[in-house]
Amino acid sequence: MDYETLMQIFASTLRLGTPLLLAGLAGLYSERAGIFDIGLEGKMLMAAMSAGAVAALTGSAWLGLAAGIGGSLLFALAHGLASITFRGNQLISGVALNFVASGITVLVAQSLFRQGGRTPALSGAARFNPITLRGTSRCWVRSTAMSCPATRPWSISRCWRCRSLPGSCTRPAMACGCARSAKTRRRLIRSAFR
Repeated sequence: MDYETLMQIFASTLRLGTPLLLAGLAGLYSERAGIFDIGLEGKMLMAAMSAGAVAALTGSAWLGLAAGIGGSLLFALAHGLASITFRGNQLISGVALNFVASGITVLVAQSLFRQGGRTPALSGAARFNPITLRGTSRCWVRSTAMSCPATRPWSISRCWRCRSLPGSCTRPAMACGCARSAKTRRRLIRSAFR
């Protein structure tokens, strides 16, 4: 497995794992508050569907974000009403919310968009623009991976003139003394992940 593939896996792990980590954090907070919230998946599904549907219909990413927050809050309100006010079983209420969310999202999306229960692909103003931080490169995968100490254990061998990684200098070959062969670069990468 080469370096680019590892960075793509790392980037997709960050992108796809973040919502799950945030849902786990929400579950931790609700558990500390005394509510066993098993309906987090249903709330995430409802928020995703309502955000996508409203953004597709209005063309505004901000209205989609507000609708996603509102859809999740409605499900949280229903769970709190059943669990706290009516003193119902928290597990049954959470599982019921998951079932309702998995059914209602497909039903509403099918009736609105006629695409097999999916929302249409978003484009233009219905999507948020990528976040670029000043001083970082355009390739956020590489800049994220290089800022993480776990993925750059060879940082000691950076060039002292241009601060580039071995073999990745943008200057002409041997201009700053850091150009190395592809074989050496592969060896460094392999040794970093042992």
